[in-house]
Amino acid sequence: MKILFKSIVVIALMMSAAGSATAEEVQSIVQSPLGGIAVGPSGPASAVIYTQPYCCPSTALEVRANSVVGENDFQWVNFGLSLPIENNMNAISEVEVCYQIISAQSGSTYISQTRLTDMSTPDAATVKLDDGTDRTDLGPQCYVTNGNITPEGTITLALKVVFGDTEDAIIIGSTRLLF
Repeated sequence: MKILFKSIVVIALMMSAAGSATAEEVQSIVQSPLGGIAVGPSGPASAVIYTQPYCCPSTALEVRANSVVGENDFQWVNFGLSLPIENNMNAISEVEVCYQIISAQSGSTYISQTRLTDMSTPDAATVKLDDGTDRTDLGPQCYVTNGNITPEGTITLALKVVFGDTEDAIIIGSTRLLF
């Protein structure tokens, strides 16, 4: 049975200290992580990491490695992100990623890079955001990467991962694009 996950469009009003809404609206799109695929330096066939639904909840994505993965092994988890057809939300101002690391040794397994790419024709994608901050906290927690990206085609979120042990796991929860 196929389960289709749709993006949820959330419109939130920012609240002032007095508790009343300001005129500034923050719009965001929340994405399910379940479409994440493992990609190595030469595409999916060269991946030494793999993804699967996590338990529990089964709506999170579990990332594991078949062998130790270093910074120069270029192992990525790619997420195709859905945007509305009529994107009147302007530029992507922030990307939020929620995750948890399961590891016996803190700092040995982590998300080493957060990237957004923009693609129109299938022969090339342009890196629009590239944040090399190591996300080593075990969590669960969320982090935000700032950007100013106006989509011209499809947007892909790519997380570069490092694994210090094959028993470790990185669990990805929701991702959110803020406009």
